Amino acid sequence: MKRALIAACAVALTLASSTSAGAEDFYKGKTLTLVVGYASGGSYDINARLIARHLSRFIPGNPTVVVSNMPGAGSLRSVQYVQKIAPKDGTVLDMFDFTQITNSLLTPDKVPVDFRKFKWIGSVAQDVAVCYAWHTLNVKTLSDMQRLPVIQMGRTNPGSSSDIEQKITPASASSLRNVVPTETESNTASTATPARRARSCSGTPSLS
Repeated sequence: MKRALIAACAVALTLASSTSAGAEDFYKGKTLTLVVGYASGGSYDINARLIARHLSRFIPGNPTVVVSNMPGAGSLRSVQYVQKIAPKDGTVLDMFDFTQITNSLLTPDKVPVDFRKFKWIGSVAQDVAVCYAWHTLNVKTLSDMQRLPVIQMGRTNPGSSSDIEQKITPASASSLRNVVPTETESNTASTATPARRARSCSGTPSLS
């Protein structure tokens, strides 16, 4: 299954942005924190650390950029931290699963976040989600997958992009009804594949 997904960047509600000179005075000597909604070592974390390495050059005043991992609830914990606790002055950015935006509309009782109050910066990458199985299972086609009694698919959390993709997979293949999701962090969803009898994995890192 291939599905192109756009990763977006968001910051807290209020940004210190006026003139370039004003922004330089504000950011000079400050630390900008890039919060990641997943554990270290995963695709979200890798993207965040790559961006943090270069981001300072594009911000007036060249602030120090640090990455802070805040895993939990499919990255919802990091979103709520930015919404309720983090400074609203442009010194905190958040990288989270963009599916939380959809969840906030479909299940607002579980994701009580108003994303309209976030400032969006732009796109980082266009990703293609893939599903794969360990080579010892001899799975090369969808028909091969359908012959397996159970397929344990690594995902992050309910409501995340990988969770939604796994719900779409059986619906897109009428005879594929043996998918059993297995929750894990993004950095272990792929490395744990060999340990399972039949483990497939789909993932789409996104930045916000």
